[in-house]
Amino acid sequence: MCIVELKMFFSHYRERIEINEENIQIIEMLNRSTGLKMFPNLQTWGHYVFKTISPNDDILTFEKCESVFGTSYTNGIFGLFDANNDLTITAGEFVTGYYGVIREKYFLNQALLQKNNLFYKLNIIVSIMCLPFAVFVGISFLGFAKYFANLFSIISGIILSLSFVFSSVVGDIFRSLIFIFIVRPFEAGDYVKINDKIFIVEELGLLYSSFLIDSLLTYVQNSQLMSKHIVNYRVSEIEEKIYKFKFNIKSFKEKAEMLNRKIKKILKSDTQVYTGKYLINNYIILNDDIMTVEIVIYFKIRYQYIKGLLKNEDDFLLTLHDIFRDLDLKVC
Repeated sequence: MCIVELKMFFSHYRERIEINEENIQIIEMLNRSTGLKMFPNLQTWGHYVFKTISPNDDILTFEKCESVFGTSYTNGIFGLFDANNDLTITAGEFVTGYYGVIREKYFLNQALLQKNNLFYKLNIIVSIMCLPFAVFVGISFLGFAKYFANLFSIISGIILSLSFVFSSVVGDIFRSLIFIFIVRPFEAGDYVKINDKIFIVEELGLLYSSFLIDSLLTYVQNSQLMSKHIVNYRVSEIEEKIYKFKFNIKSFKEKAEMLNRKIKKILKSDTQVYTGKYLINNYIILNDDIMTVEIVIYFKIRYQYIKGLLKNEDDFLLTLHDIFRDLDLKVC
């Protein structure tokens, strides 16, 4: 299994490792510019590093950065931290990116260690399964098979009986291996959404995986996860949030166009938070006066910054209610 093991390791993690190593080199270069040892609190240290390279402003421009670090390093810095692609880096963007790179390095190491542990356990299981067959082949080769015929008949009967008892377990392990090593929906440290609940992946196992939800450790059988809709925020840079409202039909028809203009204006006002894409759809007429409408907003998310994402979603809900009030759009 060594060749398969190494191939699965390297092919899946190579790109993540290479990108993270490049980002770490940029982080280390910025750390050296401070002349100090890193603080234990990463967010405090990130703010300090930003103030070191941009002492007088809360925004670092490309020109200012280029005058200090040169064009090559500046391209790397802005590729890492400029979330808005506007050739400026805010303190918030910098700290979020800085923390995200360090977090990725830590959990990438955790993922590799856990996968290595899973391969070790899998090797033990395969070895145990193959041992009786290997012994039988060895005995047959030496010419002693006839002396152990009765013993092997008994062992075969026991194995056959156990196969019926544990057939479901073996099936679950096989499906779980496909789920973990081939589908690979998540790794240690990933933020995932399952059934509209956000979990942090703690550890992957052959049959069960553990998650943190509201600081509580929860174990879930892998076979149960296979049928779930899973959103992985590490590989998804956009979050779709659906807001559902009940409106007075007459009021909504009169104000629908103005509602669209108001939402477009809000989304264009902060391109670090919003992608600019939205939908107003899924109209359902409940009766002669009331209808339901879904407003779908697409938020940006970087480095799995879930707290910021949830705050942005809540803030936009309040913004929508302000829009409804300004338009005198009646919500039921």
